Amino acid sequence: MSEGNYLEVPEDTDAPFESLFRQANEEFKTLVQSLSDGSKPEIKTKSIKPQPGFCVKLKDTSTCTKLFVNVCHTPELPRPRDIDDEELIHILESEDPTSYRVPLSLGLPHEEVDKSGSQCMAYDVIINEDFFHKISSNELFKTFLIAVALDGIEDKYGVNPDREN
Repeated sequence: MSEGNYLEVPEDTDAPFESLFRQANEEFKTLVQSLSDGSKPEIKTKSIKPQPGFCVKLKDTSTCTKLFVNVCHTPELPRPRDIDDEELIHILESEDPTSYRVPLSLGLPHEEVDKSGSQCMAYDVIINEDFFHKISSNELFKTFLIAVALDGIEDKYGVNPDREN
């Protein structure tokens, strides 16, 4: 073979990849550092003062204690899509009843004292003011909202409200 037919190859065949691995390792270290420095993405919040609405008294079947759901309202929360009774019934009977969403804020549970002086848990639910006026005069929508609120309380806090009594 003549001298022109040789290909010069570095002795260390991993050399071209070594710099890539070093670069990836530095990027990984930077990512890990940014995640572990305790900084969290900033979440914008706004304090609101809702207006009182109505209260639903139930029992928690797992603890046999009273629980209260306080439904309040404010114009600062978005209202759900406006539908009539017939459309709500159709949605509830459909295969995907979650297609109709009611924006609400579910507050942290807090202890209260009932009329008899007994300790109980209370949950505040805030909805849009216009939607509140709608449910105030419409039993179907009011029942629907209470069911949605109870579902949220069950899922978020693990309580078991007695829906039958």
